[in-house]
Amino acid sequence: AAMLEMVLTHHGYRGQGLVRKLIGRFHAHAQEQQYDLCFIWGIPYFYRQFGYSYAVEGDVREVLPTWRIPAGSTRHRLRPAGTADIPELMALYEHATAGLDVCVKRDAAYWEYLLQQAQHPVKILTEGTRAETDGYAVIVPTAEQLDVLESSVGTMTDGVALLQTLRQAGQPELRIAWPQDGTLAKLVRGLGSQVARDSQWLWRIPNVPQLLLRIADVLAERLAASPWRAYSEDVVVNTYRAAYSLCFTDGKLTRVEALGFVDSSMGADGGDICIPPEALVRLILGYRTLPELFDAYPDIIVKPERRDLFETLFPRLSAYLYTPYHYLGQAA
Repeated sequence: AAMLEMVLTHHGYRGQGLVRKLIGRFHAHAQEQQYDLCFIWGIPYFYRQFGYSYAVEGDVREVLPTWRIPAGSTRHRLRPAGTADIPELMALYEHATAGLDVCVKRDAAYWEYLLQQAQHPVKILTEGTRAETDGYAVIVPTAEQLDVLESSVGTMTDGVALLQTLRQAGQPELRIAWPQDGTLAKLVRGLGSQVARDSQWLWRIPNVPQLLLRIADVLAERLAASPWRAYSEDVVVNTYRAAYSLCFTDGKLTRVEALGFVDSSMGADGGDICIPPEALVRLILGYRTLPELFDAYPDIIVKPERRDLFETLFPRLSAYLYTPYHYLGQAA
């Protein structure tokens, strides 16, 4: 996946189409390098004109007044993370993202960059003088609140200890970032938090056949666990602008052929599913199921005998992305 980020134009040069040229070059590079996906977090609505669709949650917070945290003494403390903590951080991060189908992967080099070059404000949760690590949190304080941009704790007990430790900082409000099923997020929801959303990640599929073939093994697994196992037939996916023929042989996607424009108007057979391109992005990435998409996209047309097939191929997925910004350590 290729991420488009920090798109800025000097105020003296705006209105000349420079951003459009820049994004065009980015898309050309993504095509040349055979990236399967492009994504960005950006200006609301603006990037739709470049073929991007909202499809993955990001920057969602559970907002909790600190007075709701149960009072109690804790022997836990928070200390700055160092490179010696990287093995524990990697294990805790894997624990936090284990239930996600779409997330950012991290290796030791990534963590070393965050801690040393980016000076990311990662804090380690420990109890008393024990050497063991009970969790970590990325914490950015302000006068009114504590932003916990990322966290992982081993148990709910450790989560309570982390909240009680954060309460001692004295800010009236905590903002705990998702994922939705993260231990700390579930814990504060039980304490009465309110969800605050700030848009979603925008995604673009540069080459639909390439992406579908890239995930062919996953599609085969889904079919094998369903009544569609050993399915052998061609189906047509029509985005109204371009159509694709998907060839299945013995339950495996073996070929995807671009058909170009296929008319679906005035009763013409446009294919097994006719779906707007932005809705197709949401479907493939598992952000919404086919029944959930019908409300926002009434122009989705599916042949009744193929509806369960597409629901099997593209189920709802659990997804959340947090991408640390390099300047966050300086801001903290």
